[in-house]
Amino acid sequence: MFGNHKHELQRTQQRLALAEAENKRLRAETAKLQKRIHKHDTKLERTSLRLKAMAKAVREMVIMLDDELHVQYATSQARQFFGKTGKDTPTLLEFSDSRELVQLVQDALAEQRALVDMDWQIQLGDTPYQVRVVTFAQGVAVALKDVSDIQRLGRARREFVGNISHELRTPITTIGLIVDGMLAQQTAPPDVVQGLNNIQAEADLLQHMAQELLDLVQIESGRALFRLIPISLTDLLEKPLMRLQSQSKRKQQRLTISIPGDVLALADPNQLGRAFSNLVQNAIKFTPKEGQINVAAVVTADEITISVKDSGPGIAPSDLDRVFERFFKTDRTRSSGGTGLGLAIAKHVIVEGHGGRIWVESSGNPGEGATFFITLPRSFE
Repeated sequence: MFGNHKHELQRTQQRLALAEAENKRLRAETAKLQKRIHKHDTKLERTSLRLKAMAKAVREMVIMLDDELHVQYATSQARQFFGKTGKDTPTLLEFSDSRELVQLVQDALAEQRALVDMDWQIQLGDTPYQVRVVTFAQGVAVALKDVSDIQRLGRARREFVGNISHELRTPITTIGLIVDGMLAQQTAPPDVVQGLNNIQAEADLLQHMAQELLDLVQIESGRALFRLIPISLTDLLEKPLMRLQSQSKRKQQRLTISIPGDVLALADPNQLGRAFSNLVQNAIKFTPKEGQINVAAVVTADEITISVKDSGPGIAPSDLDRVFERFFKTDRTRSSGGTGLGLAIAKHVIVEGHGGRIWVESSGNPGEGATFFITLPRSFE
């Protein structure tokens, strides 16, 4: 009997030893977990401090929403602008009192994709705001930026450019008329005639640049109106081609034209004439002396495709997608002037004004040139 008690005591001691070992292991695991929790808490606190610092640093109003459009956080700028609602987590409509803003956020959520990034512009009171909405898995971030100063500066810039362009046109025209009169006398020596031709060429370039600036002002201000009418393709292109013939002749270039005479296009003659002039002017500028420029038109069932091909140095493949950007210039001729606006204006006129297409093809090989294409709708009236 004494032996049984002894064995029982030994088993109890073994269980206690195992329990102590397990307890020691659990304490070690607990210490590790506490250390990891502390590390994560420290990291979370640092992240929170960074976010708070960022929120204070940005000038824009920022609102964080959950996926049900309840406000979870708003910067002080947003709270001051929209005011307090008395609720801890008001809805966006309660917070902003702007149904338009709510609709923008709902449109972003309707995309049903994470990290959707969308920009709009809305009016809050008398002030225009740029709104950026970014969705993520658990909610939406909304940033609002006051763009009234930017718009005011934009208007001032457009007015300045427009006024300067108008003021430049009169003296440039006067210079051209004086040079034409002097050339018509046919009494000047050859070197003077060459000088007069150079003056005329520069005057033409200045006139073209002034017109491009005016066109840009109209486009940016939304005043570029289009009135599409049925018009003969020959009548549509003949006037701008005749106006540019003198520039081509001064460089002794061969300008060939192949246009069907019995086709009607649906176009705005003035706007399309300027866009087409930009393409031909571009070809004249980049085509070398005694080079070749070909203007042609191909008619299909419902549209007209016009091409302007030059024999200049061509366009590098890496630049083909950028030539229609504002102010972008290729290095086809490093000494060439211009504003870098002509092709961008042409794209706006063709795509936005006529619903057509515009593109360029070039191998990039010297001497093979580039070919610009535009499409116009046909008219059957």
